[in-house]
Amino acid sequence: MSFYSKLSGNYWRFGFKSRLYDWLTPEAYSYALERALEHVPVKERTVWFDIGCGSGIALPFLKERLVSGERYIGADILESGLHSARIKAKAIDIGDCSSFFRSDLSDGVPLRHESVDVALAYFSIYTIQDSQKRKRLLGNIKKALRPGGKLILVCPSRGYDARRIIRSSEVLLERRRDSFVVWLKTRLIYPLTWMFGLKFIEHQLSSGRWKAYSLDELTDEIRSAGFSIKLTESVYAQSAFLVIAE
Repeated sequence: MSFYSKLSGNYWRFGFKSRLYDWLTPEAYSYALERALEHVPVKERTVWFDIGCGSGIALPFLKERLVSGERYIGADILESGLHSARIKAKAIDIGDCSSFFRSDLSDGVPLRHESVDVALAYFSIYTIQDSQKRKRLLGNIKKALRPGGKLILVCPSRGYDARRIIRSSEVLLERRRDSFVVWLKTRLIYPLTWMFGLKFIEHQLSSGRWKAYSLDELTDEIRSAGFSIKLTESVYAQSAFLVIAE
């Protein structure tokens, strides 16, 4: 069994349990997530559905919205990720407006029709290798959205480049005033990020185990599920595409 095959089965499971995943998250990843969320106006009673929520990395970015009356539903196939997400929600005082459930969403979306306002699929559906399952999932997401609801989707592009993501993250870090954090991440954390996270994803994409998209492929797949494309943007150091659809 190859190094990357072994890593495939353990990276996220171990990373979520140990909080290693959060530590290794590059600045460019967080920046792209924040940019994506900015496309949804703050509105009381908005219900968010985070598809493949992992360890709840979106929660800190949504905290002010949730405190103001919005709600969050997170779903993931790994219980280790959901456990970390629940802890995170309680730690930042949004446990009462957050809920989580375990599900293999490629088999369906166990939500009532027209029950959520925003579906967030941030680096999640690209791990579903079967194109028909991805399209079926998108169709089920469409049914779960209320009229006028938004899909925020980010998937890796064919130009995914692990080293470019690291370089972009280092540039973003330079904006910080905390020189120790900059030193710690650039000298100690990011080499591990590249080796155990980004390089692994790059391998999965290049091998075809996970889906790397052209922009036309991604928008066609979304349209085939009945969505209307409202915005497309290259993000994550030109290694992914952001699509906003209704």
